[in-house]
Amino acid sequence: MFKKLLKTIFVFLASISILIIVIAIIGYEPEETTSTNGPYDYYYEDYAFGDDYLDGRFEWVEYPTGRSTRDWHDVEGIIRNISGQDFAHVSIRFALFDTEGNQVATAHDSISSLGSGNTWRFSASGHTNITIGHFEFSSITAR
Repeated sequence: MFKKLLKTIFVFLASISILIIVIAIIGYEPEETTSTNGPYDYYYEDYAFGDDYLDGRFEWVEYPTGRSTRDWHDVEGIIRNISGQDFAHVSIRFALFDTEGNQVATAHDSISSLGSGNTWRFSASGHTNITIGHFEFSSITAR
């Protein structure tokens, strides 16, 4: 009688354990991770670039990509100075658009002294609490 009771308790506990494991597996949803480079919440759609050259003085080495963390939105990439001249100051801008296509902010970065043939890894930042859908290259200035 005692063995039968122990067997029943064991089967009951084993069944409960299996049920808990199944619920844990079915109910478990791994956290979506879109970035391994810092505390970024999500990437937003990359702008489609049709040309390797910005304005004849610079070329894309690494096409820009966008990502956001809370209210800050960054557009990052690499350009090369192919002008044959040294610049004391270079500035790059991108228009940031919401998911409905409305421009809601501008991302900007600048660097002092970009020599001929040198590359620049920029990180243009813009601030808005609106979700960004995509970005577009706006301008580059150099002097």
